[in-house]
Amino acid sequence: MAVRKNVKSLTATEKQQFVQAVLALKDNNRTGNKYNQYVKWHADASVMQTPTGSTRSAAHGGPSFLAWHREYIRRFELDLQAIVPGIGLPYWDWAADAALTNPATAPVWATDFMGGNGDTTDGSYVVKTGPFAYGKWVVMNEKGAPIQYNSNGTYTGALKRQFAAGVSTLPNQATVDALMSVTPYDSSPWDGTVSLSHRNRLEGWFNSPQLHNRVHRWVGQTMRLSVSPNDPVFFLHHSNIDRLWAMWQARNSTQGYVPVSNGPVGHNLNDPMFPWTTTPAQVVNHRSLGYSYDTLP
Repeated sequence: MAVRKNVKSLTATEKQQFVQAVLALKDNNRTGNKYNQYVKWHADASVMQTPTGSTRSAAHGGPSFLAWHREYIRRFELDLQAIVPGIGLPYWDWAADAALTNPATAPVWATDFMGGNGDTTDGSYVVKTGPFAYGKWVVMNEKGAPIQYNSNGTYTGALKRQFAAGVSTLPNQATVDALMSVTPYDSSPWDGTVSLSHRNRLEGWFNSPQLHNRVHRWVGQTMRLSVSPNDPVFFLHHSNIDRLWAMWQARNSTQGYVPVSNGPVGHNLNDPMFPWTTTPAQVVNHRSLGYSYDTLP
C-alpha cells in the first residue's frame, strides 16, 4: 500500500523521484504526455454544468467534489507508480505553513521541488525557479495548446504564480480543526450555498473563499484557472484535501456519502463520475484503492 507523506517529511531522494516522475508524465516520448490529459479532464469537468445553468459542475460545487478528486489524483498516482514503483503522492499541509512568518519560504516551494513564486519584478508572475520554471515546463489550455500570456509570445506556456494576491493568508489549523466536526457529508440543495455540509465547508464555498478554494487563490495565477492542474502543486494540494476528508471519515464513521439517490446527475452515490465509469461508492474507502496517509493509522 502506498503511503502519502507530508512534503516536509520527504527525503532528497524522494523529492527527486517525485519531480522526475511528474516530468516523465509530461514527456511526449516517454508517456505520450499523460500529464496534459489530466489538465483536460479537469477543465472539461469544470465547465460541465449539472444541470445546465447551475453553478454546480461535474467536479465542483456539489457532493461528488471530494469523490471526483479522489479518483482523479489516484489515477495520477498510479501513473506516477508506473514510472517510480511504490511512490506515494505527497501532500502539502498548507495549514501548518499558514503559521509561518512567510509561507513563501515553506519547503514545498524549494528550488529542488515545486519552485517558488512568480517573478514580481517584471510583473509577469512567471515561475523562474525550480524544475517547472519557464523553459522547462509548458502549461496548456483546455484545447491542448500552450497558453500565451502576452502579444509577443515571450512567456508562451509559462507557469505563473502570484502568492497572497487573491487572498492574503492560507487557511489555518483552527479552520481545519473546526471542519472535522461539521456533519453531515452534504445536504440539499447540494451546491455551494449549503451550510450543513462537510463537503461544502472543505471545498470552501461557505463564507467563501475558505480551505480548498482559498489555497487556489493564495497560490494565484495558473492555480486560479479551470486548467489549474497545469501547476504540479495542484496535486499536492488535493492530496491534502483528500487526507482531510479521510480524517473526517475516520472521526465520523456513521456519516456516509450522500445523496444516495435523487440528487444531481453525476453526484449520487452510484452515478458514474465524468469522464470515467467510476462512482462515488467505489472510492469512499481510500484504503480499498491502495493508499493511506502518514497521519492515519
